[in-house]
Formats: sequence, structure tokens, C-alpha cells
Amino acid sequence: MGDIDSMESKNDVDSVPEKVVEDSRADTTKKSKLSEDRLAKLSKARVRAAEVNKQRKEDRLRAKVAALDAPKVKQEPAMDPVVVVEQSDSDPEQLEGPPGVLFVRRSRKKLPTPEKTPEQMHLDKMYRDMFG
Repeated sequence: MGDIDSMESKNDVDSVPEKVVEDSRADTTKKSKLSEDRLAKLSKARVRAAEVNKQRKEDRLRAKVAALDAPKVKQEPAMDPVVVVEQSDSDPEQLEGPPGVLFVRRSRKKLPTPEKTPEQMHLDKMYRDMFG
């Protein structure tokens, strides 16, 4: 019997909130009519917003075009490691290698040895006597 009583009370409760919910929805969806002044201001604001958006879009497109037209900065190619092989002057053979290897002929001239002063000769003799 308790089940029947609870069902009746549920029906009573369900019917009342539905009317309240419908009334509250009706109040929120009603739109008030705007006065002529407000409508004029709204239309001016919409026109201005459209102009601003159009200007921004044009600026973005101009920036893109300027970026495309700007001269490209040439990047230097990556330097591959180069191996330099020195050949002596007396070597008659001309060597060739793969792309990363350079063969260079260099002649090294010996610098003339300067004449030793008497002081330097004395220091050399002392050095030889100590360690020699």
C-alpha cells in the first residue's frame, strides 16, 4: 500500500514543477523590442565592426604578401669537413682524392739561424755541462 501512496504524491509533485519550468522558460526567451535610437546605434556598430574586420583582414593579407615578396636570405651551404693532405715538393706524383680531400704542394723554406752571441754560446755551454 505504501507504493500506491508514493506514486500519487509523485504525480502531484511532477505536475507542479512542469508549469513553473514552462513559465520561467517563456520569460527568458522573450525579447524586448529596441527603440529606434538603439536600433540605429546597433546598425552603426555593426557597420563599424565590419569595417574593422575588413581592415584587419587586408592588413594580414598585405603582411603575407610582403613576407612572400621579401628577398630571401641566402643561407650558406653547410661546410663539409675537408681534409688537407700536404705533399712535399720533391714528390713527382700529382695525387687526386675524393671530394672531401685536398692535396696541397707546399714548400717550406728553413729560416736562416741567427748568429749566436757570446752570451748565448756561454749559456749553451753551461746547459750542456749541467745536463749533458
